[in-house]
Amino acid sequence: MKVGLLLIGDELLSGKIKDKNGHLVAQTCFARGLELHEIRVVPDQVATIASVIETMSGQWDVVITSGGIGPTHDDKTFEALSQAFAQPLETHEPTRQKLEGYLSSRGQVLNNARMKMVRFPKGAVVEGFPDVWLPLVSFKNIFILPGVPSLFAMLLPPVFQRFSGTPKKLVELGTQMPEGDLAEDLSRALEKWPEIDIGSYPQERGNAFRVKICLESINQQALEEAVHWLCETLQAKKL
Repeated sequence: MKVGLLLIGDELLSGKIKDKNGHLVAQTCFARGLELHEIRVVPDQVATIASVIETMSGQWDVVITSGGIGPTHDDKTFEALSQAFAQPLETHEPTRQKLEGYLSSRGQVLNNARMKMVRFPKGAVVEGFPDVWLPLVSFKNIFILPGVPSLFAMLLPPVFQRFSGTPKKLVELGTQMPEGDLAEDLSRALEKWPEIDIGSYPQERGNAFRVKICLESINQQALEEAVHWLCETLQAKKL
């Protein structure tokens, strides 16, 4: 299962906001045995969002978007979806009623700006939840989530409950050898055990090891053999 993530917002591209949602999706995909192939960041421009989301929908099995579904002028995700797939925006009455009740309980009103949050492209699937007004909206293979990290984290599990793969086993090693000195041995390990993914990551000064090596595979036997060989060859230790 191949997953793509689209992060939407000028604030991400200008550095005003530090992204947390991409890291959460990457961790969740790895834990569930799914392949996160791409993370893209685009500005709050309808034409750009529409073009990118249409492309990603055709490339990946599942696309998750983050951001752009609030009430302000720079929230344009639903409008972009409407444009990308030539489907008009329609008011989803159950969501409108839940939002109106939520606002009323806080002394607020459902004005025209907030109505943007309950207008979805025709044909969208809307999944409501008992304790919150905010639904999970999907269109084709696209799941539209809010950018606020706490809300994003709340709606992400219902997305991934639909999909699962075979999780890889991860083993981390540490070595004092410089990365340039161990490169050839890592290449040899990949030749011996092609079913394993290997990554090497230099560490900051002050860490116990100069380089961290990560090995991933669904083949437990091959992973154990490679770990044993690398520990001996690179004088590495399991972390």
